[in-house]
Amino acid sequence: EVLNITRIKIEELSNINNIYSKYLDYFDKLYPVLDIYYSTICGFISDLNRFIVGTTTLEYFSNEFAKDEALYYYNLRSDKKENGPHYADKVHSLLEKANYVFNFSEQEIIELSKRINDARVYYIHYNRKRKNLTDYETFYFSHLLFDILIINIGLLLGINVDLLKQLTNYGKYYKKENIFN
Repeated sequence: EVLNITRIKIEELSNINNIYSKYLDYFDKLYPVLDIYYSTICGFISDLNRFIVGTTTLEYFSNEFAKDEALYYYNLRSDKKENGPHYADKVHSLLEKANYVFNFSEQEIIELSKRINDARVYYIHYNRKRKNLTDYETFYFSHLLFDILIINIGLLLGINVDLLKQLTNYGKYYKKENIFN
């Protein structure tokens, strides 16, 4: 499936020099994320593979650009079993930043972060004690993951939030009720 891609015109970016400067500053760390994102949206990839690639890409982005935010949510936990943020903490922090698009409640963000984490563990680590996703959920969640990613990349570069909303698939491929059904 090749996605319907929404673009932002250069003329819409009032701070193009600052965005480009940040892009150059972060290029080495951003390149793997951008390459995966581009390859995923421009080629055929199954929903499950998109989900798995999305979880991996979000983890990389969090490790490179949002460690402190993930650590914040980790420190709120009562079940600190690892030497740092859990994957769910990483998703939580990135979803929190992108939430102006989705308007999830704090409880929904916590639940969603856990569901994404459980599905990731199920598919990547073959832990059958965790919950997998239905075919529909895999489709919706895979698009959500890449929306979270593109919003966070845009925020990192300083792109206006109203323009970033246009780049998401939220409302096109999925809605809040699809995620919390």
